Amino acid sequence: MSSELKYANAQISVSNAAVAQQIIVELQPKQANDKISWSTGDPAKTEATGIQIKTTGGVAVPLTQFSVNGLLITLNIGGDSTGTVSFNLSSFLVANINLSEFKIKTTNDGSPVVTFNFSGYESTTLSQTFVTLDWPTP
Repeated sequence: MSSELKYANAQISVSNAAVAQQIIVELQPKQANDKISWSTGDPAKTEATGIQIKTTGGVAVPLTQFSVNGLLITLNIGGDSTGTVSFNLSSFLVANINLSEFKIKTTNDGSPVVTFNFSGYESTTLSQTFVTLDWPTP
């Protein structure tokens, strides 16, 4: 990536996720010369960085795997119950300064509902087909 980067706070919400499900959220730049990646935030702003996973109702998220690998976030749901879990993941995206649009999709078995939004922006429900989104304006 170039030395001029921009960061944006991103939220993923997952509902109706069951035991033994794998959820992948994948990024892709819209233009071949653009770069985008999951991030823990702008290193110059240490007060608002990191990745957080929170549930509604204070229940622990039964993850057996959580990985962030550039363009992919992978979550494997574990546990021994037959119920479902809902949770929110707060992270950041980092991109080259000229990126204006990017693509995002989820890969799962169809029962979890996965949404994405930038902090302060409307949520978009993700599917297994890439959807193009605008980078948020500062």
